[in-house]
Amino acid sequence: MAGGFAAAQYVHNDNVVEAGGLRFPTVRRAYLRYANDSPVHTELLVSIDVSDLQLEGVTTS
Repeated sequence: MAGGFAAAQYVHNDNVVEAGGLRFPTVRRAYLRYANDSPVHTELLVSIDVSDLQLEGVTTS
């Protein structure tokens, strides 16, 4: 639940960047959901686009 309403969360795996040896999705969308859990694609609630991702102090093994 997001703020008292159901949301369908989408992370787009075709938009991934690597930083510090880790992979991060750069596109995320959240849509309102119907009672049957299907997304209402005309009701975009959250749109996140990440660019210029940099990590400091990351150690990978």
